[in-house]
Amino acid sequence: MIQGMLCSVIAICIVFVLVIYYSHTCSIDNFESKKSVEICITVFEEDLEWIETIPKDLYSRIIVYNKGSPKKIDIPNLVVVNLPNYGRDVHTVLWHVVKNYDTLADVTFFLHGSVDTDPVKKHDYTIIKEKLAVKPESSIVCSIADQNIIADILHTFEIDSYLNSNEKNRRANPSSTLERSKYRPMGVWFNNVLPGEKLDCMTFKGIFAVSREDVLKRQKTFYESLLSQVSVKDPEVAHYIERAWIAIFSIQKENYLYYNTAGFVEGFIASHTA
Repeated sequence: MIQGMLCSVIAICIVFVLVIYYSHTCSIDNFESKKSVEICITVFEEDLEWIETIPKDLYSRIIVYNKGSPKKIDIPNLVVVNLPNYGRDVHTVLWHVVKNYDTLADVTFFLHGSVDTDPVKKHDYTIIKEKLAVKPESSIVCSIADQNIIADILHTFEIDSYLNSNEKNRRANPSSTLERSKYRPMGVWFNNVLPGEKLDCMTFKGIFAVSREDVLKRQKTFYESLLSQVSVKDPEVAHYIERAWIAIFSIQKENYLYYNTAGFVEGFIASHTA
């Protein structure tokens, strides 16, 4: 009889422990799913019909940062904010961070209006979107991880002109001349902005998600300083920052996404490290 009572007590304890465990697990899952994801899209003159295809359950709000002609987009939970045409998408990211530093969403997903027409941007958008649907957290594509290649690019990369890759944007802004950085090449700029830090991975195209926790690792004044550097129409510095987002936001390696961009990367290296 005593043995039977003991077995019953043990069984009750086991059930109790399992209930607590699964309740805790479910609460974590629910917490993850309830994290707010805000999508910020930099637009100039691109076609924007693709925005309607973004899954509604992915985001709490979409902000379209418009740097071109007036936009009217009739989508729930979407607002349009007009900005001067400065610093391309890099200016938009820094403007958003500075203006919303104390009220950032749990995760902010930064996109371009040309996501639907640029194959690399579309690929990055797709894999990050799928990642956020499962786990909302910082997510960024690591394009170059080879430290020798990164060192070569830091040592040599500077750029005097850049022509917009989107045809409609190019027609609206045919200028290709960039305002030169005070510090160049990129490695000199990087050491001035992030002294003593290392660039573990280089990124391109500026499609990424960043958590509030990662943004807040640095003071607001740091982002204000970067914003001042790109608050001109076509700054060279924007191209440096685009390649250094991982270091700027201190995104950890477990949040890197990898894929084979050999053709794009090799083309870039051939153009900028010769």
